[in-house]
Amino acid sequence: INAEYMGIKSEGFGLYRGANWTLARNIPGSFTLFGVNAFVKKELFGLSDPGKGTVFQNIVASFSGAMASILFVSPLDVIKTRIQSLPSSSAQSGSQILVSMVRDEGLSSFFKGVMPKIIMIPRLAYSFAVAQILISYFENRLSF
Repeated sequence: INAEYMGIKSEGFGLYRGANWTLARNIPGSFTLFGVNAFVKKELFGLSDPGKGTVFQNIVASFSGAMASILFVSPLDVIKTRIQSLPSSSAQSGSQILVSMVRDEGLSSFFKGVMPKIIMIPRLAYSFAVAQILISYFENRLSF
């Protein structure tokens, strides 16, 4: 708590710039991750219970969900990153950044930095698939 106090004392509340854009990115990102994952399991693999997928099905569904999530929220993530990287003296709102990006750089600017995120998809997909497998394992063993 002392570290937070010292951070706020020296940086002000600018330390939390972009928090609302982070939330605006995380909520649809999670919905997309879980939604596409369940869709792939149901529509591609025909599972009536998404929790009963095989390791392969969980990996494919997790990979699909991770890819969709990253691509869907990339524009919000770029705006959030730009808000947070601006010096406190030249802070801008997200809507100001959005307008200047469209005007000065075009729509492709909303996907800057997406390739490194795509490269990290296997890590996200793997951890999500392992979590699903472990949840299924423990549900079966512990009779939840």
